[in-house]
Amino acid sequence: MSAGSRILIVSAHPLFGQGVGRLLCQDAGLSVVGIEGDVPTAQERIRELKPDIVILDTNDPQCDPTPILAQVLRAKQDVVLIGLNLSDNVACVCGIVHRMVGDVSDLLAIVRPAVPALQSERDEDCA
Repeated sequence: MSAGSRILIVSAHPLFGQGVGRLLCQDAGLSVVGIEGDVPTAQERIRELKPDIVILDTNDPQCDPTPILAQVLRAKQDVVLIGLNLSDNVACVCGIVHRMVGDVSDLLAIVRPAVPALQSERDEDCA
């Protein structure tokens, strides 16, 4: 990860946001630029702060990532979205392809290159 990556954390649970923020700030190459408790405020802060990474608490029903993902795609922002669920120890990273899908050809242009990568990952898991 590049030095100086700016992170915005979104969670309605202050303990989640502050805890994750403190952990990430231990890395000299990362800085937490904000912690927001709701998606509408987070959307405003993304426009203002232009973070490199947005971490969403996916265990929080109030943090539906759909509006943020749509905003990032429409604005063609170069943002990595990370859904983090600490109760399941799962992280989902979105940020490889930023493209609006207008018709099936747009979807196919995204899906086709992903198939070999998925197959390669499955092959490695089976080895």
